[in-house]
Amino acid sequence: MNILAIETSTDKGSLSFFQSSDLVWEMEVSSGRHHNTQVLEALEQQLTTAPDLILIGSGPGNYTGIRVAISIAQGIQVIHQSEVIALPSLFCALSNEPKTVIGNARRGEFYHTEVSTTHGLSEIQVLTEEALVSLLKKNAPQEVALFEEDEKTIAILNSLTIPFQIITPHASTLIHQWQALSKDIHQECQQTPLEPVYLRPPSMEKSTKPHPLLSL
Repeated sequence: MNILAIETSTDKGSLSFFQSSDLVWEMEVSSGRHHNTQVLEALEQQLTTAPDLILIGSGPGNYTGIRVAISIAQGIQVIHQSEVIALPSLFCALSNEPKTVIGNARRGEFYHTEVSTTHGLSEIQVLTEEALVSLLKKNAPQEVALFEEDEKTIAILNSLTIPFQIITPHASTLIHQWQALSKDIHQECQQTPLEPVYLRPPSMEKSTKPHPLLSL
């Protein structure tokens, strides 16, 4: 099977193409919110074989970058009838074995989840700093995967003397983890909508000041 992975949930984006278990090519893009230009240029240069499966790293992370990757994948899908699956980027933590994953959820909050090759991704909890500290003390993990480098979260872990590894998601790792995951998790991901992993429900509030053209 030919597998293309696009990981753009962070500023350090990447693309990888595998044939079965063999890496054919991989590229990195470091363009922040301008992933679309670099991803398209990279695919134009490298994608000479139609992918059977396209994996999108769905975060959590940069929602704009993830949506760009989904749109590009859907365009390829129309041409080559490829299957497109959103796989949480958090699965990249399994490459270094720790299963407890935490990260900065912004707004003064943090997120916590458990990742497993057999049970998948547990419900993501968004916690205050106090609640996170309490949870970590209670569970006493031997090691934690920190999703992206973050000074605030590192300070919490250091204060609790909990060892940690910083995880940066990568397209190649995404493919390796997909191949290691159980069939049940494959089926679950296949049934999941193509959208970013939201730490909070998407805001559906209407603008209080509509665009002038909308009130004509």
